[in-house]
Amino acid sequence: MFKQGRRTRARYFTVVATPGGEYPRLGLAIGRKASPRAVVRNRIKRIVRDVFRHASLPALDIVVVARGGLDAIPRARLRADIEHAMTHLDS
Repeated sequence: MFKQGRRTRARYFTVVATPGGEYPRLGLAIGRKASPRAVVRNRIKRIVRDVFRHASLPALDIVVVARGGLDAIPRARLRADIEHAMTHLDS
């Protein structure tokens, strides 16, 4: 996936995508570098899943990797950043 996938980078996330099966699938890699607090990591995962559910994506296998320092970033900013990264998967 990481060797063959097409990458899209945003400020706080890297999105890697490869052609998939019949429907889009999501994988998450939100590590301690993104935030040492589990509560914040789980909030990030919820935001990414929600954006993925509401996006109309082609049949791709997608992995979202969070970059470091996401502790103090507002929810709206994270949402906008991941939406931006996912919309650029088509191009």
